[in-house]
Amino acid sequence: MRGGQVDQQRYDIAIIGSGIGGSILATILSKEGVRVVVIEESQHPKFAIGESMILESSEIFRQLAETYDIPEIAYYSSENFKSLVGSAHGIKRHFSYMYHKKDQEENPGELMMANIPKEPYGHEMHIYRQDCDYFYCALAIKYGATVIQNSKIQDLEIDHSGVELKLANGKTIHSSYVVDASGFRSILANKYKLRKYDLETHSRAIFTHAVNVPSFHKVANTQEEYGIPYSLHEGTLHHVFEGGWLWIIPFDNHKDTTNHLCSIGLLLDPRVYPERSELSAEEEFFEFILKFPGINKQLKNCKSVRDWTRTGRIQYSTKKVIGERFCLLGHAAGFIDPLFSKGLYITLTSIHTLAPQIIKSVKENNFETARYQNYEDTVFRFIEANDKLIARAYKSFTDFRVWRKFVVLWVLGAYLEYLKLTLLRFKAHYSDNKRDMYSYYSEIDLRLVGGGFEKFNELEKKVYEILDSINFEDTQDVEEKSQHIFSILLKSAWIPFAIRRYFVENHLNSNQFNLAFLKNKGGILGTTEYRRHFFGELPTLWLLREFFYEKYRYSAANLKKKKFNAYEKFDRFVHIGETV
Repeated sequence: MRGGQVDQQRYDIAIIGSGIGGSILATILSKEGVRVVVIEESQHPKFAIGESMILESSEIFRQLAETYDIPEIAYYSSENFKSLVGSAHGIKRHFSYMYHKKDQEENPGELMMANIPKEPYGHEMHIYRQDCDYFYCALAIKYGATVIQNSKIQDLEIDHSGVELKLANGKTIHSSYVVDASGFRSILANKYKLRKYDLETHSRAIFTHAVNVPSFHKVANTQEEYGIPYSLHEGTLHHVFEGGWLWIIPFDNHKDTTNHLCSIGLLLDPRVYPERSELSAEEEFFEFILKFPGINKQLKNCKSVRDWTRTGRIQYSTKKVIGERFCLLGHAAGFIDPLFSKGLYITLTSIHTLAPQIIKSVKENNFETARYQNYEDTVFRFIEANDKLIARAYKSFTDFRVWRKFVVLWVLGAYLEYLKLTLLRFKAHYSDNKRDMYSYYSEIDLRLVGGGFEKFNELEKKVYEILDSINFEDTQDVEEKSQHIFSILLKSAWIPFAIRRYFVENHLNSNQFNLAFLKNKGGILGTTEYRRHFFGELPTLWLLREFFYEKYRYSAANLKKKKFNAYEKFDRFVHIGETV
């Protein structure tokens, strides 16, 4: 597949890599009149992992769709878009974590579910990446980008006047700026020796797509016995144990599915479980799960449909994200671990920060590196936060008493981040200026979790300090310090009541929206300082109206009816799902 004509013209921007990040950035820039060429070493459709959506990623999809009037960007933001993206994708109504101990059956009391709120946008999706990435690549072509596939970059040269990319087929492409979105094997990171590995998290991976993966309920307890609002098969199930975890991401978990695959992946701390090089990846996987009866009974009969992939340590970062006429995007800049599915969120937030600056640079013909400093700061801030979060999650895997409290902290941080992101978009609606979303980002210090709320940052720091001090070989120390963490959570009166219930229950409240959430005290609007940070001056009645309007606008029935064949100007700006 190829979009546009490849010739000797000079492009404004060259993007290396046509995954989700590269293709969405190309779409946005092309829509804004930027001359873009995307160079892809392989060809779509192609295998990729990173299949479990989270609320924060979905919200950035909506923000980008609205900011740039490109409704298709939001197609993977919830299950309500199934009629538009096809039946190969799964549904995701929760994150769930089943704790395991070696040579023991799982304890039903050690299951934690973080269910996804249905309102107002619908639940999340398990995205079948080969279809999703292909869709966004085609979207970039639709909006005017030139996409060259099966084209390996032999070398590139950058100087003050521009960028020269030399392809293996002998062709040369010139651009004013280059964005490397090609992942770990980033040509720029390798050329300039930018890779760094001094990160706290340590994990390696074994993964594949498989069939014959039953719902955990078929081999363990029923949904009713666990006391949870959704079947474990209706979301992303994580099997957690000391030294690692395993993901189960089914695509066959709804009645309309045409995809019988399930994504499975095992993450292990190599300091605890070094690679068994004498075994194949498949042999090592099946031998490992024998250690945990609860995991083995779900996966012992699964059959892979592609070769198993086994990696070394997967953590890496970069010495710098920006340089003369270049930047790194997404996994080209760094990667930690997919435990909390933050990778796509980091990529999309990076695009939100990067795209306006590139557009401005093209218009003014000024690509000075200093102009991109805020972008680099954002990327480093998010990578560092993700590393600290996941490293401490691995520590907490050692004992369920600690892991139980850590899950609460993670859910709280994710909830606050999502809330702040959504209210940034609402604030832009209220101001009647869609581009305000970008300017609002500069007003807050987002750092992956917590929504920029200082009280959460303080709480997180305290919990991390306690967790780092635990002697896991001393059961009394574990008990005392896990209770200390719980005490700190209890004393944080600003924590929303919906999250406080999670202190003692194994799942979040799955009730639909009700007016009690809007109480001045104890409701979703929270205490004075909490409300000021998250809601600002947005009137309560306006928020109520906006909530129900968003629920209608993003409803499955409305999306299916409208099909985005055209647009209609509303009183604020173009709205997804509305037609002329």
